[in-house]
Amino acid sequence: MNRTRTGLRANLACRTLLPLGLAALAAGVASAQSIEFGQVLFQQNCAACHGLEGAGDGPVSKYIKPAPADLKQLSASNDGTYPFGRVWESIASGSLAAHGNSEMPVWGDLFMSEALPKEVHPGVSARNLVDARMMALTYYIQTLQE
Repeated sequence: MNRTRTGLRANLACRTLLPLGLAALAAGVASAQSIEFGQVLFQQNCAACHGLEGAGDGPVSKYIKPAPADLKQLSASNDGTYPFGRVWESIASGSLAAHGNSEMPVWGDLFMSEALPKEVHPGVSARNLVDARMMALTYYIQTLQE
């Protein structure tokens, strides 16, 4: 009888803990994929102004006044804490004073115009796609911090 209980406990533990472990592993992989996706988005949409390394020295930066922000210094200029919400809002609206003036595109609107007529998967809205792109960009910019 004791053997049966031990077997049941082991079976229950495997059925409970294994999915949790796999979910945690998948989350780590998804995070790495999200950052890689964010890097691609950054290179396509941000690097012309902010530079490939995010230092504000892209090929277009000399034509923009005030100059694009050095994205590598966001944490340093915020008492060592990455300003996740401010970065997200800046990408979404392009309206934060820390980002200069209104010359920055409103990426949230541009991403939405690209996503709108498309249905990738039932139950996945254009807003979901846009939020995922902005999230990937926000997390990628976090990796640039010095």
